[in-house]
Amino acid sequence: MSGITVKTIMNSSELALIAQAWDNLALGMGCPPMSTWSWVSTHFEYGEISDGGWFCLAAFDDEILVGVLPLVPQKRTVLGKNVTVLKQPSDPHIRSVDAVISIGREVEVLSAFREVLDQAMQDWFVLELISVNSTSPFVTIPNQTIQNTSIIRNRARYASVCPANIDWDAYFKGLSSNLRQRLRKHRKRLAKLGTVSFEQFTGSDVQTEHLDIFMKIEGSGWKGREGSAIGASPKLTKFYKVLLERLQRSDAVEWHFLKLNEEYIAGHLIIISGSVRTLWKIGYLEEYSKYSPGALLMEESLRFMFADPEIVTVNFVTDREWHNIWRPKKDPYYDVWIYPQRPLSVMFGVWPNKTTFFLRKVPGLKRLITLLRSLVRK
Repeated sequence: MSGITVKTIMNSSELALIAQAWDNLALGMGCPPMSTWSWVSTHFEYGEISDGGWFCLAAFDDEILVGVLPLVPQKRTVLGKNVTVLKQPSDPHIRSVDAVISIGREVEVLSAFREVLDQAMQDWFVLELISVNSTSPFVTIPNQTIQNTSIIRNRARYASVCPANIDWDAYFKGLSSNLRQRLRKHRKRLAKLGTVSFEQFTGSDVQTEHLDIFMKIEGSGWKGREGSAIGASPKLTKFYKVLLERLQRSDAVEWHFLKLNEEYIAGHLIIISGSVRTLWKIGYLEEYSKYSPGALLMEESLRFMFADPEIVTVNFVTDREWHNIWRPKKDPYYDVWIYPQRPLSVMFGVWPNKTTFFLRKVPGLKRLITLLRSLVRK
């Protein structure tokens, strides 16, 4: 295993021993923040976990952490036989979790992970990763690189991203004249109610009260009525309090607010990961909706981030229709299946998957695709 040693971690206290090394590795490379120890460990403690529990593979070169892969095992029946399906942590508040591996060490670390899985879990059928971005080591490594392993990738969705290392004035002039006119109109109308200001908090300026401010903003709208706002559930509130406290140890939290007089009327929760800023949560006070405070704050947030030479990309996380007014690029995300080359996995995993993706291009064969899926996922 090329000098790589792998440790299997199965409890939070052991996981905490690699906390800073994991976060430094992930955030330093600009990995998706959901793949950090801060996010994954908080999910394991406060999120939705299946009955199979969780474990984490940690790869070391001497005593230096060079790779981490958190996994959630689940049982599945294939052809009457119980097998283990390995997935990444996932629920509505954690997505696209991926392996974090030192640049240039992807093949040897993933090969080491594969060897450990074979030794410890001989019934593993597939490792499924849903919606990982294009920089994922499972996406970038060539096929057949990991011995006795088949990797299948399918482009699943896109995320809106704005390149921030360009001139703001040129970017803003390139937006539609209708949007620029609406922003000017709403800004003038809002200014008639008092002083409008933009506030940004990062580093030591971040306080726990900023989450309380944002929860009030978010809870005023449809998320509050639907019950999905952070403040709607004590468990979810606790999740975010712990999460932000942990991320803040690495100065990875940033808040942007739009303020009218002394009242905060819109807010953004932004996560810092290397040269990437991830726009994780947005909201505005619904009573001011006719002034488009969300759009006004987005303009100020983007202007602020474009002015920072260390910021290269602003990631909107999803691909919503309203993103398009800001002229984002579209970053592809992939679903990835990693199969051991064993008869059961090949016959009821690799072959059906490859056939399914081929047949999707052929009209009139949806019923056959459904049948093939049922053989694997029944």
